[in-house]
Amino acid sequence: RNPGDLPGRYWVWANAAIPARDDLGFVHPMRQVRAHTGGLQTFPVFQGVDYSYWRNILGGVSWFALDSLRDFFGAYYERSDNGVVQVADHRLLPGKKLYSWGISKGADHETIMLTDTDGPYAEIQGGRPIDQSAHLPMEPQHTERIVEYWYPVERLGGPWSEANRDAVLRLAVTPGKAYVWVEANRSFDSLDVLLQDGLGKTLRSWKTALSPGVP
Repeated sequence: RNPGDLPGRYWVWANAAIPARDDLGFVHPMRQVRAHTGGLQTFPVFQGVDYSYWRNILGGVSWFALDSLRDFFGAYYERSDNGVVQVADHRLLPGKKLYSWGISKGADHETIMLTDTDGPYAEIQGGRPIDQSAHLPMEPQHTERIVEYWYPVERLGGPWSEANRDAVLRLAVTPGKAYVWVEANRSFDSLDVLLQDGLGKTLRSWKTALSPGVP
């Protein structure tokens, strides 16, 4: 909000620090990222390395998604089978950032300097504008309203494929079969689930009740 009579500028970023463990995976729907230093690379795989896994990030990284047209991102832990998801309209909140010190000796030093006894961490951030290299203008007496949702997920058996403000969905496809997991962050007495192919043809539909923590 700019309550003054002169033009101002702003950015807004929500930052979640999460424990960095070897089973941590980043669920970020982005195919290309820009580093804080300006370099570009593909994501998740770059030069044969899958950087969606924290254990593969050797040095410090600060990556911003480019042209991500999805409304979610987050992180998932394989062993504990849980994680956290952020949901926001990408047209209003386009920024998606992944930050980590990596697993080098330098990262160990930063962990000691910046935490008490919690150990390594990573940061997942959402914001506006698309990165943190510049600010946006704000006119006098103007207010911006930004809405985003953060909620926990669990028992999906792996990273989710899609998410909105109400639920996450994981889709796993094998030859001749498709497996679907849905977890809601509020209770639904009767929810219609449709499984469609790429042409929009309904392959199967069913009704189900959903409760938080019970995919």
